[in-house]
Amino acid sequence: MTGGVLVVLLVIATIWVERDRHDPVAGYGVIDARGVAVASGNEGVTVGQPAPIFRLQATNGDILALDDLAGQPVVLQFWTSWCLDCVDAIPIFQQVASTHVDRVTVLGIAPEETASRTDGALDRAGATYLTLLDNDGTVSERYGAPPLPLTVVIDGNGQIVAVHAGRVSVAQIETDLAPILP
Repeated sequence: MTGGVLVVLLVIATIWVERDRHDPVAGYGVIDARGVAVASGNEGVTVGQPAPIFRLQATNGDILALDDLAGQPVVLQFWTSWCLDCVDAIPIFQQVASTHVDRVTVLGIAPEETASRTDGALDRAGATYLTLLDNDGTVSERYGAPPLPLTVVIDGNGQIVAVHAGRVSVAQIETDLAPILP
């Protein structure tokens, strides 16, 4: 009987370890009561440095590289559908995108998410800006996400001008964009 209990405990431990390796929430640290992933210790990017280049597939199937947007300010919103603060912020980024059509590109970047989950959250919020799928989380890690949400503002020369971990307002993004708008 003792051997059977040991086998059951080993199976449960193996399942637990494997779940942590493959669960999209695993690796994001502790999720607080508001549904925000708190810091994992990743330093990420800083103001004044060049933005790390990436190439990702959008939820609509298009491929987009950061280089494709050279010459135009970019606002990156790192978010997931399970992060409550991230979903609450979708209308903020939609407002920025709508205000600056053809002058600023707003991009969502969703680490380890599916197109259907991200599109569902965007549709419910009435958002139309493009979201890119960071399937393995590599780009998000290079930028320092988690914590989520994370906002990064990049000027037309590819330099990072602002980084905001957590909630951000339209006013804050507008303040970050004002000196770099064409």
